[in-house]
Amino acid sequence: MKMRSMIIVLLFCSTVLFAQDGTEKKNVAITIYNQNLGVVNETRSIFIPKNLSDVNISDIPTSINPTSVHFKFDGEVYEQNYRYDLVSMAKLLQKYIDKQITIIKGDVKESGTLLSIQDRSLIIKTGNGLKVFPDFNQYQITVDELPSGLLTKPTLVWKVFSKNEGKQDIDISYSVRDIKWDAKYVAVLNDEETQMDFNSWVSIDNNSGGNYENAKLKLIAGDVNITRGYGDFQVFTESNAARTQESPLMAKRPKFEEEKFFEYHIYELDQPTTILNNEIKQVSLFNIQKVKVQKKYSCFQYYSQNSDEKKNVNVLIYFKNEKQNGLGIPLPAGMISVFKTRNKTAELIGEDNIQHTPKDEEIELNLGKAFDITYTEKLTSSNKSGEKSYVDQYILEFFNHTDKEIEIEVNRWAPGDWVISDSNYNFEKKDAHNVRFKIKVPTNGTNKLNYTIRYSI
Repeated sequence: MKMRSMIIVLLFCSTVLFAQDGTEKKNVAITIYNQNLGVVNETRSIFIPKNLSDVNISDIPTSINPTSVHFKFDGEVYEQNYRYDLVSMAKLLQKYIDKQITIIKGDVKESGTLLSIQDRSLIIKTGNGLKVFPDFNQYQITVDELPSGLLTKPTLVWKVFSKNEGKQDIDISYSVRDIKWDAKYVAVLNDEETQMDFNSWVSIDNNSGGNYENAKLKLIAGDVNITRGYGDFQVFTESNAARTQESPLMAKRPKFEEEKFFEYHIYELDQPTTILNNEIKQVSLFNIQKVKVQKKYSCFQYYSQNSDEKKNVNVLIYFKNEKQNGLGIPLPAGMISVFKTRNKTAELIGEDNIQHTPKDEEIELNLGKAFDITYTEKLTSSNKSGEKSYVDQYILEFFNHTDKEIEIEVNRWAPGDWVISDSNYNFEKKDAHNVRFKIKVPTNGTNKLNYTIRYSI
């Protein structure tokens, strides 16, 4: 009987058909961390012979950490192996040296014994002598079968001993790389800029080389210490800006349940979901209306040297993550995109990142520079009063070109041991080396801050 041939077509790349291992997956769960790591737990139904045998599991992610695998069943595990010598054109042809192959290109068909493979060139011996093919990627190559020892997928192999024969449900857990999550936030300010609609999306980026179908999804928020020998898009829909009433269909949408876990927080989706390889998936984390915010203007010390250059102040929004403000929940680290609607369309007005933020903490978002509010900063005098002591005098002048009175927070850095004197405004000592002034600037007007700082370094 003639043996069926295997055909490999290569036109600058190879296509390999992957066979399933025949096991049945059950109860798949994946826990994803911020640090480009996932932990998979699954149950598989597999036939295990009596006494000593090998159990092969090939349907696993390519980024698996083989040292993390845990395998539990009714029996004993003698050995555990991770085999990743995957089939490729070069490896396949190496196995066929001194064996028969067929090379096809258009109407040309040559069969012979493969004598050599080097880089991408082949030498075969035919009935008409030796023939050289400089680039095998340009040809269709036919061989009889896949040689033993080559795999189409990474495979876990256990040598096990079982007293009984039959199908068993075995529990497997392992960690994978190249899968991560972070939070994406969207805020929409109202016309008065006093409230925002605030929603969050969990964004999962899966490049682990595995699919997790119908899986229970859990996310760990926190900086877990990991030792080792990561596509980004925003979502804004009209419903983000509109205050809508929940319908029965909305009540069925997937929701995350959050709870304290060790010194971290865990978010568990209440419905199974599918996370495919090479996919960015987003799932709604929360949607909260009418969060109170304040808009602020701020500038920081630049220590300019008698410069008349005008700088623009920063514009920020501030809110408190507390229950009275509709929040009071742990906020995972992520980027917040802030919009404001105009003529029923949403316009981006700034973005900023937040760290993991516990409840009852304050959050400031730096959205950009205020176009119509500027200032200058001048060092009017600088004197050395001792070996390591200095006295500096500053004048900051603020220009408000808007149609309302504003308040600007002026943040100053104070080096060494310091004293501020001769200031025309009171200041707040934030910590050992930072102070804050608050300056009111009238409508379409100006104002100045004058102060002297004495410091030793």
